[in-house]
Amino acid sequence: MRVNMRRMTPGAVFNSFLGILDLKLDCASVRRASIHAEDDTNKLTADQQGRRFATLWAFLWALSVIKLEVAKKSLFVAHLYVIDHAIAWVFHYIFYYAYWYTLKHDGTRVLNSQAQKDIFELALSRGETEPLDAGRDKQAQLAHEIWNKEKGYALGVIAVGFLLKVYFIFLMYSYAAHLRSGTYHQLPLTTHANQVTQIEARRASLAATALDEEIEMERALADVERIERGARASEEAVGSPRTSPRMNAAGNGTAAAAGRPGKSRDSDEFSWD
Repeated sequence: MRVNMRRMTPGAVFNSFLGILDLKLDCASVRRASIHAEDDTNKLTADQQGRRFATLWAFLWALSVIKLEVAKKSLFVAHLYVIDHAIAWVFHYIFYYAYWYTLKHDGTRVLNSQAQKDIFELALSRGETEPLDAGRDKQAQLAHEIWNKEKGYALGVIAVGFLLKVYFIFLMYSYAAHLRSGTYHQLPLTTHANQVTQIEARRASLAATALDEEIEMERALADVERIERGARASEEAVGSPRTSPRMNAAGNGTAAAAGRPGKSRDSDEFSWD
């Protein structure tokens, strides 16, 4: 049997978390709470370090996926969240059933190990405690009274926890559905959060633009100074401007006359008369 994830795409049910928080912030908070809960639970057992690191890595990956705002991956994270809670609630149900219907709640003290038995026998030999069967009827009566008082409160805590997790599941699916339909950024709380983010981004952009303009101005001034230094260096290398001998018509005639005096004289004496 194949499970088609594309068909498992429910629509959005909620637009925010209790009208207070944005869906993305709420989903990220749920993931962080799961990380802390898993970390605190696995700290009690030193023989589950491999499972601990794998689970923490999975939760961190889910947190990064939520921040990316990708519809397909967010929907996949929601499916994994449902599977995780379904497995947890199977074992919770086994524990609840055993605690409600299997355990007698008669106040009987149980020694679970040989060390406890040795400690109990030592205390019994010193007269610090009573035998296990002493006053059993009274202990059973007190245990039943305590259990009857705490049974309703325990059931309420279990029911509230179950409903709260179901609510978180609907929030995860609502977040993925809004991302898929493109309506996430149109939600009121999301718009407010985006406006704050845009203002911060705009401030950072303006600061970066001002810094770029200052850098460009410094570069332009450096280019102008370099051009001026090059012009001064070229003027110093050339020195004062030299003028080439320019000959005008009169100068040419004088020079020709000075170079060839006989021809000039003949030209002066020539006449058509």
